[in-house]
Amino acid sequence: MKRSTRYVLFAVAVLLALMACATAPEPEPEPLPPVETDTELVQAQREQAELLRRQIVDADLAQYAPQEFDRGDEQFALGEAQRELDADQAIQHYRDASASYRRVIDRAFEEVVDVARSDAQSARSRADEVRARRGAPQPYEQGETRYASAESAREQRDFTPSLEGYRGARESFDEAYEVASERRDRAREAMDSADRAIARTEDSAQDLEDELDDELEDEE
Repeated sequence: MKRSTRYVLFAVAVLLALMACATAPEPEPEPLPPVETDTELVQAQREQAELLRRQIVDADLAQYAPQEFDRGDEQFALGEAQRELDADQAIQHYRDASASYRRVIDRAFEEVVDVARSDAQSARSRADEVRARRGAPQPYEQGETRYASAESAREQRDFTPSLEGYRGARESFDEAYEVASERRDRAREAMDSADRAIARTEDSAQDLEDELDDELEDEE
């Protein structure tokens, strides 16, 4: 092959490569995260307030802070009125409603759940005094499980599961206390009975020894 022909082929190859690079498709840009609209923000705040209110109604908690509950309802109603008119105002009203509803739940926790929690802790302490973990393992472990579940619900500010969990834990710890106490009393009674039997045996042995001594003295 002539040198000129090789030069021509080389130039064509270079030209094709340049054209391929120039026409290669550019990588598509990554999609941007969706922009949260005012409507979505309003709906999110509304749902949050509704969720808190439903929890109060379902567990009958309004009685613990009726004024706060009424204030929450007033703010929620204002949010409903502004929902289609002014998104910022609606969001603020829903947030204020949620704040009032949370105060109702907090007050209910202070007056009911925290008391039930303290009762469960006291019951566990009584069970520990009689070593119920070993003497009554089944009800004691059940109490531990219920208490742990109640603690988890309490952290989530979930009223009904936390209250029921603490009350159930107290019942289990009370049962463990009773079972362990009864077993301990029976064990003590058995030990006392054994001690009395040993004492009677020793007394009998002593009586026999005394009789033998008397007979030996008579023979002398």
